[in-house]
Order: sequence, then structure tokens, then C-alpha cells
Amino acid sequence: MRALRLSLAGTVILALLVGAGAVGVSAQAEVSQPLTGLFTGWMHWVPGDACEAGVTTITDAQGDTNLGKAIVHSEHCPSMTEAPHSGTSSLYFDDASTLTGTYQVTCAMSLPEGPSVMTCTSAGGEVTGGTGRFEGATGTFGFTTVLVWFSGAWGPLVGVDWIGTIDGSLMMATPAPMESPAA
Repeated sequence: MRALRLSLAGTVILALLVGAGAVGVSAQAEVSQPLTGLFTGWMHWVPGDACEAGVTTITDAQGDTNLGKAIVHSEHCPSMTEAPHSGTSSLYFDDASTLTGTYQVTCAMSLPEGPSVMTCTSAGGEVTGGTGRFEGATGTFGFTTVLVWFSGAWGPLVGVDWIGTIDGSLMMATPAPMESPAA
């Protein structure tokens, strides 16, 4: 009988310790992690029925962030009459971790002789999730992009050079370390 009481007491103590550990894990505070970077790449338009304009704007670029090298892929439906445009964006890091989000973008274009320039800004991007070291991430981001193409190159199936910066803040249970440089 005494062995049964000791075994029962041990089980209760173990359950309390495990329960306290679980409470400690679930009560872990989130930390803020900055996200900054510079990307260069290509923006183009893909025909299809997904957007009212009959094309989807696609951007693919690569660059460096404070969290390591990454590729950005974004998509939105263009409109010549409505602003801002809504879209989705993903950052793919070299270690296979990802960040995903949504954004609203507004663009202004100049049409001088020679190269045409479009500047786009987004101040209301929202990080909606992540994988790998960004599992469960949330946050906000903004970006500024500059697009350059030459007169006569504008058209629904033409691409343009794209340069962009990103500036944001992530919220995560633990900080996401920078990737280790390759040896």
C-alpha cells in the first residue's frame, strides 16, 4: 500500500512539473525582429482570367535581407483605374524558411522621352505566416519599388527591371537568427 501511495505521489508531482513546463512554454512572450532588405529582379505580366484586366502582375527578385539571402515572389491584379492594388508576396530564404504576406500597393508613373519610370509604395503589408525559422510569424512591412523600361516597351506581356527595398517588423516566439554564411 505504501508503494502505491509513493507511486501515486510521484505521478502527481510529475504531472505538476510537466504541467508547469507546458504553462511556461505557452506563456512565452513574443519578440520583435526587424526585416530589411534590398532586391533586384524582373516584373512581368501573365495573361489569364484571374484578374479583371486579363493579366496578373508577377514580380520575381533576389536580394539580401538582415535575415539572409532571399528570393521574393509577388502577385497582384493590375488596374489602370483603381488604387491601391491588393496582392500576395512570399520571401523564400536559402535555408528553405519562408515568410508570406499580403499588401496594398499604389504606383505613380512618369512617361518622359526615353526610359519610363514607375515608383510603387506599400505601407500596409501584413506578414500572415511563415515556415521553418519563421513558423508562426506575424508582423507588418512596407516596400518601395522602382521600375524602369524604355518607351515603346509598355505592353501587357512585357517585363521591366525591378528594384525594391523592404522594411518591416516580425513578431515571433523566438528570434530568427541570420543564416550562417557558407563555408
